[in-house]
Amino acid sequence: MFLQQDIRLDARSFLHARDISINRGCFSSADGSAMVKVGRTVVAAGINLSVVCPSASRGAEGIVRVTVEFGPACSSRFQHFRYRKANLKAQALSAHLTRVINEARVVDLSALVMKEDAAVWVVDVHVTCLNHGGNLEDASMLAVLSALVDTKLPAVEMKENDVMAEVEGDSVPLVIQSFPISHTFALFDFGDVPVKVLVDPTDEEEKHCHSIVSVILDVQRGAEKEEEHAFFLNKSGGLPVSRKLLQQVISEARKRTEAILNKFFPEQSTLPMDSSK
Repeated sequence: MFLQQDIRLDARSFLHARDISINRGCFSSADGSAMVKVGRTVVAAGINLSVVCPSASRGAEGIVRVTVEFGPACSSRFQHFRYRKANLKAQALSAHLTRVINEARVVDLSALVMKEDAAVWVVDVHVTCLNHGGNLEDASMLAVLSALVDTKLPAVEMKENDVMAEVEGDSVPLVIQSFPISHTFALFDFGDVPVKVLVDPTDEEEKHCHSIVSVILDVQRGAEKEEEHAFFLNKSGGLPVSRKLLQQVISEARKRTEAILNKFFPEQSTLPMDSSK
């Protein structure tokens, strides 16, 4: 096997991620949008804004929710009888992204309130996988964040009988408070050698690996400086992961987080370098 000789099929080194490109504002019909390419993986995200009457328990907060879809055209794995499996994966990814976006408080939900207990903005993020070349979770997270950054709330006011009307004035960007960046690693164990750690796996590497580790580093925007911590950590597969290996994965994720923020979200200042290096 190529990996036993430290060779990946696409000629990358184990800790070399594929090129990322992000194009914001690519869909004029959406209130915010982005197209993300990670190697052969292509994900589009579009945002639609609407106004609803909030529930009694959340009258002072708006709503952000994410839905994901991908059909037979994005991967041969999801053709014919596997289409139901694709829907299940889409539902799981939708729930995961919605949870991360809300628990990390990416959007200031209080800024989505037009009139407390009467009207709040709903931010619906629709994610579509156009081509699945592996590492869909990381690409989808970047697409959601990029689309949110591209979104602006129109100038509106509440009139009599709680009727909403659009008025003249500048639209207001969403208040983005944090940037949770996802990193996926594929682990291979060949027994007589140390575990091979591959960053940003392709679909073939995901299919044949022994375990997958996902790390989400959340960068919170503070008044004076940014604070970064491991917000989410998940492992699938039966391969045991040592503390040393986990530290290696988190360290690599931290370096990639800094590079991604500096390139695609320059409004976030550079993370402090790890003094242990």
